[in-house]
Amino acid sequence: MRRRHAPEAGAARAEARDNAPGGHRGVRVSDNRRYLVDDDGSPFFYLADTSWALFQSVSLAEAEHYLRVRRDQGFTVVMPVLVRDLEGGERHEGGPPFVDGDATRPSERFFGHVDTIVAAANDLGLVVALLPVWGQYVAPGADGRAPAITPQNARGYGEYLGRRYAARRVIWVLGGDRNPEDASFAAVWPAMAAGIKATAGGRHLMTYHPTAVASSAEWFHAAPWLDFNMWQTSTRLRLDYCRLLLGDYNRSPVKPFVDAEVRYEHSHEVFTQPPRGVRMTPQRVRQAAYYAMLCGALGHTYGCRDVWCFYVPSDRPPDRDVDLHWRDALHLPAARQLRHWRTLFTRYPWYLLSPDQDGALVVLGSGEGNHRIQGAVAGDGSFALVYLPDDMPVWIDLNRLGGDAVDAEWFDPATGGWTFAGRHYAKSVNRFHWEANPGGQDHVLVLRVPSRAAAAEGERGRRAGAPQARRAAGRRPAT
Repeated sequence: MRRRHAPEAGAARAEARDNAPGGHRGVRVSDNRRYLVDDDGSPFFYLADTSWALFQSVSLAEAEHYLRVRRDQGFTVVMPVLVRDLEGGERHEGGPPFVDGDATRPSERFFGHVDTIVAAANDLGLVVALLPVWGQYVAPGADGRAPAITPQNARGYGEYLGRRYAARRVIWVLGGDRNPEDASFAAVWPAMAAGIKATAGGRHLMTYHPTAVASSAEWFHAAPWLDFNMWQTSTRLRLDYCRLLLGDYNRSPVKPFVDAEVRYEHSHEVFTQPPRGVRMTPQRVRQAAYYAMLCGALGHTYGCRDVWCFYVPSDRPPDRDVDLHWRDALHLPAARQLRHWRTLFTRYPWYLLSPDQDGALVVLGSGEGNHRIQGAVAGDGSFALVYLPDDMPVWIDLNRLGGDAVDAEWFDPATGGWTFAGRHYAKSVNRFHWEANPGGQDHVLVLRVPSRAAAAEGERGRRAGAPQARRAAGRRPAT
């Protein structure tokens, strides 16, 4: 009977646990401060979806449909905004969030509506990353409007939220898509964070959501209330994505990080009407996800503009780069393909990996920008993963892995399929090229040290010239 390689053994159990109802009572930062864990210390797989308008734009039944689809697709986190407008709308079941726009008078009708959706998400095993308020409603306000949240009432609003959701599995995402460049704006967030912590007992993680292209680390890395950093790189393709993320990975003191808005599937680079630039194809969306994990991120965030605004064509004509009904957009290719991404990084645990930054693993052919080949190696040398964004050869130093033999496989991010690429005994620089790459798409080179018994059996066969050893390059060996 085929024995499973150690990193694969807990994959099914971990995935089931991460999406099990009641499976997590909360999440916290790992001891090495690189990723998130459950209350019991088990690594938490963070795959989020931006759902900004979830509380404002759909009915309860529609919200539950959205949550179930994302849960079934392997997502573990959703990211809605509490105060995204002050008036409510035609499809807004909860009405306005505050009575007469006064943040010291939260509307029980609105927050009761929110309670139901948060509870439904938690019951499905989803963590809710809650944004307390969109940045345009924070002092000094926008477009001449008086702000709803100010340095004077921010703590009280935080205390209200912390008390109300203390028992829920939530993460608090401050900032609301704005950078803290104004003094009064910047003063709101420490006050709100203190209020939440005072009434929630400090049991929830907090981060800060900036606008593009920036990381919360630029302003709050040393802030005691900020548990992990958050990026927004948006749909900007003309940047060195890996270089940006590795900058946060290398900061001191160490804090986990994640990109919260990146390459919305089906959107264009510039989301004006009409939109401009190239579309964010499934391959471009996948690329960011694989780059993120191999650069040491705690997880990743998917997004689709048609989904997060819950667009319904009959409600209004296309605007701001949306043209698909949100129910159809839920099933766009990359949203489904991230299941394979999660499977790979669960089978070969992301939390054991360290990014290849110095060319010790990928010694030749690494490329730059969106053509960069990015790798990472497990701390014990038992496996390595290398992402190739296109049909291209790569030279790998197998001395970075332990053991006398290394098995190579190609992993297809679009289908989740595997192709065995041979067992390698020469611990030196080896050239790898997936000749059978379908359509020249992105792919992952998976390198692993086989079990000692399987390696010894293969070595005996190789020395004896056994036919089965010579045929091994064409099939996946038992490990």
